[in-house]
Amino acid sequence: MRIGAVSCGFCALWMASVAASAEAPLEGNDRAVRAASGQEIQLGVYANVNETCSGLPAPDLRITTAPTRGTLTVKLVALSLKADSKVCPEKKIPALGLYYRAGPESEGQDAARVEAVAGASAKGQHFTITVTRHME
Repeated sequence: MRIGAVSCGFCALWMASVAASAEAPLEGNDRAVRAASGQEIQLGVYANVNETCSGLPAPDLRITTAPTRGTLTVKLVALSLKADSKVCPEKKIPALGLYYRAGPESEGQDAARVEAVAGASAKGQHFTITVTRHME
C-alpha cells in the first residue's frame, strides 16, 4: 500500500492507493491498474486525520473525470493503520474507498480522475485502467 500526505494545518489528507493487480505508478499519485471485465477492484482509500490521530470526517471525494468502460463507486470504509506506522499506529479511522467495476463486456483502456478535498487542501489522482476479458 502506498500512502502520501498533503499538509492542511493540523490535519493530513492521506491517500492510500491500492489495487489487486497494480502496475508501476505513472507520475506522483497517478496509478496504472488492470481489471477483468465485470470485476470490481479497489482503486484507493482516502482518509483525513489530525496529528493526535482523532477520527476526522473523511475528505470530500470528487470524481472529476468519469470512466467510460466502467463505473466508480465510493463506499464508507474503516482504514486500519499498521501497528508499526509512525503516524497513528494500530488505529482505525473513517475513510472513503474508491472502487472501479469494469463493464461486463468491456475491453481496452479506461481512465478516471478524482480529487480528495479536506479543508483548504486538495490532492488529485489519475487512474489509467486496462480492462481485459480475463485476468492473465
